[in-house]
Amino acid sequence: VYLFFATGVAGYLFLAVRANKRYDKIEDATPTFISILSNEARSSSDIVSIMQRTALSIDQPMRYLALTFVANANAYGSSDIAFDLMKQSVDNHQLRLVIANLKTCSHYEANYEDVLQQMMQQTAMSLSAREQRKEKLMSGKVTVALMTIMTAIILFLIASTLEIDIIGILFGTFIGRALVFVQGLIYLVVIVFLFSVDKER
Repeated sequence: VYLFFATGVAGYLFLAVRANKRYDKIEDATPTFISILSNEARSSSDIVSIMQRTALSIDQPMRYLALTFVANANAYGSSDIAFDLMKQSVDNHQLRLVIANLKTCSHYEANYEDVLQQMMQQTAMSLSAREQRKEKLMSGKVTVALMTIMTAIILFLIASTLEIDIIGILFGTFIGRALVFVQGLIYLVVIVFLFSVDKER
Protein backbone atom coordinates (compact mmCIF):
# COMPACT_ATOMS: atom_id res chain seq x y z
CA VAL A 1 0.00 0.00 0.00
CA TYR A 2 2.78 2.42 0.96
CA LEU A 3 4.72 1.56 -2.17
CA PHE A 4 1.63 2.16 -4.28
CA PHE A 5 1.05 5.49 -2.51
CA ALA A 6 4.67 6.55 -2.94
CA THR A 7 4.57 5.62 -6.63
CA GLY A 8 1.41 7.66 -7.09
CA VAL A 9 2.92 10.69 -5.35
CA ALA A 10 6.12 10.41 -7.40
CA GLY A 11 4.08 10.19 -10.61
CA TYR A 12 2.02 13.21 -9.63
CA LEU A 13 5.11 15.25 -8.78
CA PHE A 14 6.73 14.33 -12.11
CA LEU A 15 3.67 15.42 -14.08
CA ALA A 16 3.23 18.56 -11.96
CA VAL A 17 6.84 19.62 -12.53
CA ARG A 18 6.53 19.07 -16.29
CA ALA A 19 3.25 20.97 -16.43
CA ASN A 20 4.76 23.84 -14.44
CA LYS A 21 7.74 24.03 -16.79
CA ARG A 22 5.44 24.27 -19.81
CA TYR A 23 3.28 26.82 -17.98
CA ASP A 24 6.32 28.98 -17.22
CA LYS A 25 7.63 28.70 -20.80
CA ILE A 26 4.31 29.86 -22.21
CA GLU A 27 4.04 32.66 -19.67
CA ASP A 28 7.59 33.87 -20.36
CA ALA A 29 6.97 33.76 -24.12
CA THR A 30 3.61 35.58 -24.00
CA PRO A 31 5.08 39.14 -24.22
CA THR A 32 7.14 38.16 -27.28
CA PHE A 33 4.09 36.47 -28.81
CA ILE A 34 2.00 39.62 -28.33
CA SER A 35 4.77 41.84 -29.72
CA ILE A 36 5.16 39.78 -32.89
CA LEU A 37 1.38 39.60 -33.36
CA SER A 38 1.23 43.38 -33.03
CA ASN A 39 3.98 43.86 -35.64
CA GLU A 40 2.32 41.46 -38.08
CA ALA A 41 -1.06 43.15 -37.55
CA ARG A 42 0.34 46.33 -39.11
CA SER A 43 0.38 44.73 -42.55
CA SER A 44 -2.73 42.54 -42.40
CA SER A 45 -6.22 42.41 -40.89
CA ASP A 46 -6.65 38.65 -41.42
CA ILE A 47 -6.01 36.97 -38.08
CA VAL A 48 -5.20 33.62 -39.69
CA SER A 49 -2.47 35.19 -41.83
CA ILE A 50 -1.22 37.18 -38.85
CA MET A 51 -1.00 34.03 -36.73
CA GLN A 52 0.69 32.06 -39.51
CA ARG A 53 3.43 34.65 -39.98
CA THR A 54 3.82 34.96 -36.22
CA ALA A 55 4.42 31.21 -35.94
CA LEU A 56 7.48 31.55 -38.18
CA SER A 57 9.10 34.04 -35.79
CA ILE A 58 8.49 32.45 -32.40
CA ASP A 59 9.86 29.43 -30.56
CA GLN A 60 8.10 26.45 -29.04
CA PRO A 61 5.68 25.93 -27.39
CA MET A 62 4.05 29.13 -28.74
CA ARG A 63 4.85 28.15 -32.31
CA TYR A 64 2.86 24.94 -31.89
CA LEU A 65 -0.11 26.89 -30.51
CA ALA A 66 -0.03 29.36 -33.40
CA LEU A 67 0.33 26.66 -36.07
CA THR A 68 -2.46 24.63 -34.47
CA PHE A 69 -4.68 27.71 -34.57
CA VAL A 70 -4.00 28.14 -38.29
CA ALA A 71 -4.64 24.44 -38.98
CA ASN A 72 -7.93 24.49 -37.04
CA ALA A 73 -9.08 27.73 -38.71
CA ASN A 74 -8.46 26.21 -42.13
CA ALA A 75 -9.97 22.84 -41.20
CA TYR A 76 -13.18 24.24 -39.68
CA GLY A 77 -13.38 27.36 -41.80
CA SER A 78 -13.91 29.41 -38.65
CA SER A 79 -11.48 31.46 -36.59
CA ASP A 80 -13.98 31.33 -33.69
CA ILE A 81 -13.58 27.57 -33.35
CA ALA A 82 -9.82 27.90 -33.71
CA PHE A 83 -9.77 30.53 -30.94
CA ASP A 84 -11.92 28.34 -28.66
CA LEU A 85 -9.69 25.29 -29.18
CA MET A 86 -6.57 27.38 -28.62
CA LYS A 87 -7.99 28.78 -25.39
CA GLN A 88 -8.91 25.30 -24.15
CA SER A 89 -5.37 24.03 -24.77
CA VAL A 90 -3.71 26.44 -22.31
CA ASP A 91 -4.28 27.29 -18.65
CA ASN A 92 -2.24 30.51 -18.56
CA HIS A 93 -4.62 33.25 -17.48
CA GLN A 94 -2.85 36.03 -19.37
CA LEU A 95 -2.63 34.12 -22.66
CA ARG A 96 -6.28 33.05 -22.38
CA LEU A 97 -7.17 36.73 -21.98
CA VAL A 98 -5.16 37.61 -25.11
CA ILE A 99 -6.97 34.90 -27.07
CA ALA A 100 -10.37 36.11 -25.86
CA ASN A 101 -9.57 39.70 -26.88
CA LEU A 102 -8.34 38.62 -30.31
CA LYS A 103 -11.55 36.66 -30.82
CA THR A 104 -13.59 39.75 -29.92
CA CYS A 105 -11.54 41.86 -32.32
CA SER A 106 -12.21 39.42 -35.14
CA HIS A 107 -15.96 39.90 -34.61
CA TYR A 108 -15.97 43.69 -34.67
CA GLU A 109 -13.08 44.26 -37.08
CA ALA A 110 -11.25 46.23 -34.41
CA ASN A 111 -7.63 47.25 -34.72
CA TYR A 112 -5.59 44.26 -33.57
CA GLU A 113 -2.47 46.38 -33.08
CA ASP A 114 -4.12 48.77 -30.61
CA VAL A 115 -5.64 45.95 -28.58
CA LEU A 116 -2.35 44.04 -28.51
CA GLN A 117 -0.48 47.12 -27.30
CA GLN A 118 -2.89 47.35 -24.37
CA MET A 119 -2.44 43.64 -23.69
CA MET A 120 1.34 44.14 -23.69
CA GLN A 121 1.05 46.61 -20.81
CA GLN A 122 -1.22 44.28 -18.84
CA THR A 123 1.13 41.36 -19.43
CA ALA A 124 4.11 43.36 -18.18
CA MET A 125 2.24 44.13 -14.96
CA SER A 126 1.23 40.47 -14.61
CA LEU A 127 4.82 39.26 -15.01
CA SER A 128 6.03 41.75 -12.39
CA ALA A 129 3.43 40.44 -9.93
CA ARG A 130 4.42 36.87 -10.80
CA GLU A 131 8.05 37.49 -9.88
CA GLN A 132 7.03 38.84 -6.49
CA ARG A 133 4.76 35.84 -5.93
CA LYS A 134 7.46 33.39 -6.95
CA GLU A 135 9.87 34.90 -4.43
CA LYS A 136 7.36 34.28 -1.65
CA LEU A 137 6.66 30.75 -2.88
CA MET A 138 10.35 29.95 -3.06
CA SER A 139 10.68 31.06 0.55
CA GLY A 140 7.84 28.69 1.46
CA LYS A 141 9.43 25.78 -0.42
CA VAL A 142 12.77 26.38 1.30
CA THR A 143 11.00 26.43 4.68
CA VAL A 144 9.29 23.10 3.96
CA ALA A 145 12.61 21.57 2.86
CA LEU A 146 14.42 22.83 5.98
CA MET A 147 11.65 21.51 8.23
CA THR A 148 11.94 18.10 6.59
CA ILE A 149 15.72 18.02 7.02
CA MET A 150 15.55 19.20 10.64
CA THR A 151 12.91 16.56 11.45
CA ALA A 152 15.15 13.83 10.02
CA ILE A 153 18.17 15.12 11.97
CA ILE A 154 16.20 15.29 15.24
CA LEU A 155 14.90 11.74 14.79
CA PHE A 156 18.41 10.52 14.01
CA LEU A 157 19.83 12.20 17.14
CA ILE A 158 17.06 10.78 19.34
CA ALA A 159 17.57 7.31 17.91
CA SER A 160 21.35 7.53 18.39
CA THR A 161 21.17 8.91 21.93
CA LEU A 162 18.46 6.61 23.29
CA GLU A 163 19.41 3.66 21.08
CA ILE A 164 15.88 3.42 19.73
CA ASP A 165 15.11 1.72 16.43
CA ILE A 166 13.19 4.63 14.89
CA ILE A 167 13.00 3.01 11.45
CA GLY A 168 11.63 -0.18 12.95
CA ILE A 169 9.02 1.70 14.96
CA LEU A 170 7.90 3.86 12.04
CA PHE A 171 7.67 1.10 9.46
CA GLY A 172 7.32 -2.01 11.62
CA THR A 173 4.28 -1.05 13.66
CA PHE A 174 0.73 -0.06 12.75
CA ILE A 175 0.91 3.25 14.64
CA GLY A 176 4.28 4.07 13.07
CA ARG A 177 3.03 3.37 9.56
CA ALA A 178 -0.09 5.42 10.26
CA LEU A 179 2.06 8.38 11.37
CA VAL A 180 4.24 8.10 8.26
CA PHE A 181 1.13 7.92 6.08
CA VAL A 182 -0.44 11.00 7.68
CA GLN A 183 2.85 12.89 7.44
CA GLY A 184 3.09 11.97 3.78
CA LEU A 185 -0.44 13.24 3.17
CA ILE A 186 0.39 16.52 4.87
CA TYR A 187 3.47 17.03 2.70
CA LEU A 188 1.45 16.11 -0.40
CA VAL A 189 -1.21 18.69 0.46
CA VAL A 190 1.48 21.34 1.01
CA ILE A 191 3.16 20.51 -2.31
CA VAL A 192 -0.15 20.58 -4.21
CA PHE A 193 -0.93 23.93 -2.58
CA LEU A 194 2.41 25.40 -3.61
CA PHE A 195 1.99 24.25 -7.20
CA SER A 196 -1.58 25.54 -7.42
CA VAL A 197 -0.78 28.93 -5.88
CA ASP A 198 2.12 29.24 -8.33
CA LYS A 199 -0.44 29.49 -11.15
CA GLU A 200 -2.85 31.91 -9.54
CA ARG A 201 -3.31 35.45 -10.81
